[in-house]
Amino acid sequence: MSWAEISAEVEDVCADVFGDTVLYRTDANDPGRTIVAVFDEDALSGTLMEGESRNQVGVVEVSTVEPVLYVRRAALPFDPKDGHLVDIGERRYRVSDPRPDGPAAWALYLKKIVRR
Repeated sequence: MSWAEISAEVEDVCADVFGDTVLYRTDANDPGRTIVAVFDEDALSGTLMEGESRNQVGVVEVSTVEPVLYVRRAALPFDPKDGHLVDIGERRYRVSDPRPDGPAAWALYLKKIVRR
């Protein structure tokens, strides 16, 4: 069994155990598709950046807390893109930074949309 196949099986189990049902849309006119994905509203992410910190020049780690949706690659027939929409419960989010998360999943960094 390949690493990609093992990863896909692990992602399937995680979605079954920890997953939420969400509506994924490519745009506001798309009726969307219901998928199961793992949502972490307060995910901690870190980024290494060139810069200054405490009078030292070099690499600085910047951490933020932001919502992230972990989606199995098999759940979508296309690659997620910036601007796609996700409805989770009564809240709507915009995909702001889709990143591969190993061979079998995506980590979709989200921005909350305030609906009026």
